Amino acid sequence: MDDDVDIVKQLESKITEAFDLFDHERNKTIDVREVGTVIRHLGCCPSEKELQEIIPQLENVPPNGYINFETFMPAMTQILLENSFAPATEEEIVNAFKALDTEKTGFIPVDVLEQHMTKEGEPFTKEEMEEMLAAAVDAQKRAATFIRRRADISSMKPDKRGIRDRIPRGTHRLAVKFYW
Repeated sequence: MDDDVDIVKQLESKITEAFDLFDHERNKTIDVREVGTVIRHLGCCPSEKELQEIIPQLENVPPNGYINFETFMPAMTQILLENSFAPATEEEIVNAFKALDTEKTGFIPVDVLEQHMTKEGEPFTKEEMEEMLAAAVDAQKRAATFIRRRADISSMKPDKRGIRDRIPRGTHRLAVKFYW
């Protein structure tokens, strides 16, 4: 029982800290447009559709574009306790990239990545896609690298040489490279 109380107190502390980061007026309210950012800051990954379902439950009555801390705290505590909106696991992400690597080269052409990221599931906006590519693309190599991070680095495939060599010479397609 004491462990449960400690867990709730720890969660409430994290929620308060995250909420306060976005409480610009220091009046225990945040702009409704920042709810997704706060929730994601706390490690949850709701879709935009899920956010649109949550926000009316949190918003002041009558709606004024703000959410009060007193309303946010219990709802967010419950979300965290239930592990709602958990992010994809590392394995799920790697498997998604593997599925896009139809030629099994370790690379995904950016046009293929853009097609899936902007047309499938919850589509990235043009700005989100540009931001992702800007952060990931090495202009000299014309490739973006996604490296699977592991607690035990030594367990990664030791031989990564040759992957770059498998891209046809003279290719001008931008590609995303990843290791698994």
